[in-house]
Amino acid sequence: MIDKHYLPHRLRVKKLPVIYINARFLGQTITGVQLYAREICRHLSQRESCRFVLIAPTGTLLPPELSHLDFVTIGKTKGYSWEQIELPGYLKKRGSPLLINLCNTAPLLYKNQFVTIHDLAFLHHPEWFSKSFAAVYKFLIPRIAKRARKVITVSQTIKRQLINQMHIKQQDICVIGNGLQYDVLQSNAEGVKEKILFTVGSINPRKNLRTLIQAFELANPADYKLVICGAGNHVFGKEKMKVSTPNIIFAGYMDNATMITHYKKAEVFISLSLDEGFGIPVLEAAYFNCKLLLSDIEVYQELYGEMATFINPTDVMAVSNAISQLVQNHSTNNTANAPLLAAHTYKNSAAELLSLSDAFF
Repeated sequence: MIDKHYLPHRLRVKKLPVIYINARFLGQTITGVQLYAREICRHLSQRESCRFVLIAPTGTLLPPELSHLDFVTIGKTKGYSWEQIELPGYLKKRGSPLLINLCNTAPLLYKNQFVTIHDLAFLHHPEWFSKSFAAVYKFLIPRIAKRARKVITVSQTIKRQLINQMHIKQQDICVIGNGLQYDVLQSNAEGVKEKILFTVGSINPRKNLRTLIQAFELANPADYKLVICGAGNHVFGKEKMKVSTPNIIFAGYMDNATMITHYKKAEVFISLSLDEGFGIPVLEAAYFNCKLLLSDIEVYQELYGEMATFINPTDVMAVSNAISQLVQNHSTNNTANAPLLAAHTYKNSAAELLSLSDAFF
């Protein structure tokens, strides 16, 4: 009889089951969806019962903040081809372990997986997107959601839409929300406010920037500037805008440090978005004590109902009047922000995902 204590360590260590995380997002431009995936993975910890492995296309680099997770790259392709063909092929050869997808898409012909659906704008307003993008999403997402073991989403609003419009069973949906990213939490929330109105979001029709620009020009608040942070994106239709005042600044894409500086300076944060799954920039603006002017849409009412001024996002005159009133009101009351900020953290979100994963072992 062989004493196990004298076996080589690699033979004595129990081989743990593996949960793979679809890490195609590591090679994508970082918008809200990719940020969600990165920040949740930052807070995932390896388990005694299993281990997490990030899996990505060959050539993908692992950022230092995710180095605590195992990482493997595979395949000869990228994009949808990698996700739909090479990824499931690799997993099936390894016994079809659980796969977690955090960024909307997932392999269609793979059942043992969680899929995260951030919003249903591709169904509500396909005209906002390129024809190819809208077509792919309208085909893939409903079919993936029906086959997945669990569907994750980021708000109760989107959960209701999944139930009512995709007919996903309530018990098959888990809400795991967004939070404040690491760089934001490392920053002092206090700042000297200036005469700045700030908005953040990709330049696309969903964000309704045309109405905001018209309202700002109509209000013409003395000495105020409207700073628009965001770049165009190839998945959206073309959106071109002209302005008649130098007080409107298209700042383009901002790195985190620059964006945080603007949050600190901004007196008012505005989002007139017509459709959202959560609205991460609103949460960040609340952290930096900005006054909030938001479109009166269901998800914003759900999450930010006690701390914002809500407005019809298509009524230019109403938005203009609201801007005028907010810049004249110099008092701020941010006591309602604390419970929201405490509840919505990526540490909490990662813990919820860990709990959900544990339930499948």
